[in-house]
Amino acid sequence: MWYEPVPDRRRFLESVSTLSCAVALSGVAPGDVSAQATAPRTAPGQGLRGRPSAQKMVIATEYTVEQEVSVPVVQTAYKGYIEEISQGEIEVELHPGGELGVGGVLVEKLLSGDVHAIQVSLANMAAFVPAIDLVNIPYWCGDNQRFANLITSQAWADEIAPQLAARDLKVLFYYTEDPRTIATRRGVGGPVRTPEDARGLKIRVPGSRVLAEFCSLVGAEPVPIPWGRTLEALKGGEADALDPAGTTLYTAGFIDVLGSISLISSVPDANVYVCNLRWFESLTPEARAALEEASDKAMVESFDVLPGCRAYSDDQLQAQGVDIYQPTEDEMAAWAEAAGEHRPEWDSFKIELAGSLDAFARLKSAAETKGKYTFG
Repeated sequence: MWYEPVPDRRRFLESVSTLSCAVALSGVAPGDVSAQATAPRTAPGQGLRGRPSAQKMVIATEYTVEQEVSVPVVQTAYKGYIEEISQGEIEVELHPGGELGVGGVLVEKLLSGDVHAIQVSLANMAAFVPAIDLVNIPYWCGDNQRFANLITSQAWADEIAPQLAARDLKVLFYYTEDPRTIATRRGVGGPVRTPEDARGLKIRVPGSRVLAEFCSLVGAEPVPIPWGRTLEALKGGEADALDPAGTTLYTAGFIDVLGSISLISSVPDANVYVCNLRWFESLTPEARAALEEASDKAMVESFDVLPGCRAYSDDQLQAQGVDIYQPTEDEMAAWAEAAGEHRPEWDSFKIELAGSLDAFARLKSAAETKGKYTFG
C-alpha cells in the first residue's frame, strides 16, 4: 500500500487543488486565515449527519489552512477523515493557525483539558515527555524513511507510549516536515557546509536539551528562544541561525530574513497529533476505532504530500534569493562524525531517555528496519 510521491513541481502545482491544501492556490497568501477557510466547522451538538449525540473534538494546530500547500499538516483532510469514518459520531471543531496558541502553550491546554487534541512539534513536546527527545539525537532517524520506520514500530510503542500515557496523553499520529537544517540569517554568511562553519554561531533551539547538546558538539552556541519570538530574535541579532526544515522555514514566514539553508539532515523536524487520553477513553469503542483509522489515513497522506510541499517551499525560498545547499558526502560524514549518535556524549541521554543503552539499541534497530510504510 502506498502512493507515488509527486515527481515534480509542475505536477504538484497542477494537482494541489485535489489535496487538503487546495485553498492555498485560491489567491489567498500563506499566513492569512480567511473566514471561508475556517467556515466548514459544524455547530456544537450537530454531527456530520445532524446527530444530536455527536462527540465534539476540539483540535488546535499551529498552521493555517492555507499553509497546507507548503507543510504536510493535513489538518483539513484529518477533520474530514474523522467525521466520515466515525459517520458523524465525532464532530471536529478545528482551530488552525495558532488561534489557541503554539508550542508549549498548546501542550498546556491539552493537559488541562481545554482542548481535546493538538498538533505540535516533538521538540516542544520534549519538555513535557522527555523520552520524545530521543528523536533529536543526531544521525540515527533523521531521514524520512527511518523516521517512519521508527514511529510505527513495536519498539517505539513499547518504550514511548507508556511514558505518554503517564502524562495522560495519547498519540494520534506522527509526521515529519523533512529533516532539520542549519539556516542562517542574512548578513551572517553561509551556507554552513561543515561543523567548522558552525563554530561560534548562535543557533536558536526549542525546549530540547538534546538539540542544545548537538549545537554544543559542533561548536555552536545554543540559544533557547520560544518559537513565537524566533523571527524577532533573528532580526535583532539575538540568534544567527535556526534549525527547522525548509518547509517549516518558508511556512512560518522566515523567507525575508534567511540567507542560506544547509540540508544537514541531522534529525527529523518531527510533529505529532496528540490527544488527551482521558477524553479518548471516554469515547465509545466505535468512535475510538474510527479515530484510530482516521489517524492512520492522515499519517499516510502527510507522507504522500510532503514531496510537493517541499517543492513548493523550495521554489518560494529560492525565488527570494535563499541559498539552499546540499552538503557533499564528505561534508555529511563530517557532521555525523562530529555529533552522531555513536559519540559517548550521547550515552547519558540514551540511558536517561530510553532507560538503557539496550533499549536505545532496540529503537535504533527499529529505525533501520523497513516497516509497514514506504516514505516516498
